[in-house]
Amino acid sequence: MNNPFQFHYSPYTGNQLIPQADGHFKDSVTGQSVYLNPKPTAAAIIEDGNKQILLAQRKYEPGKEMWDLPGGFLDLNETIELGLKRELNEELGVAVARLKYFGSAHTTYEYEGVTYPILDSCFIVTLADEINEFEIGDDVLAVKWVSYHTIDYSELHGESIKQFIKSYFEHI
Repeated sequence: MNNPFQFHYSPYTGNQLIPQADGHFKDSVTGQSVYLNPKPTAAAIIEDGNKQILLAQRKYEPGKEMWDLPGGFLDLNETIELGLKRELNEELGVAVARLKYFGSAHTTYEYEGVTYPILDSCFIVTLADEINEFEIGDDVLAVKWVSYHTIDYSELHGESIKQFIKSYFEHI
């Protein structure tokens, strides 16, 4: 098995990692097992009631200026639900009334030359209040509503996000 995530040395000892058949790694000197578990993220499908969903334009790399579902990485000791609520408040200035689990997908995320395994979770989100204007946070350039007929999948960042959106529009 190869190591597609570009981690070659133990985070504990600095020794070389040896790939194992079952997907984990062993420290070449100590034999200690090392697991490269995915980093969790949460994304929101926010509906407007007219079969449109909200997209956020990314302000930073990776995928700078591409469109994405609002959301992001979880913080340490955060549940997926709390992490998504925090991200939506930070990115859009909104409060969440309800979350409904929609799906998950494995993907990768390249950051500063390193590829990380990611587990994306997606929720359909009902906001606590009707929003006329979003308070855009520091990592979002803009937001827009899109429908099945107006979305351009080539402008979206991430295969899992494309999968979530396609699946959503197939089921409404």
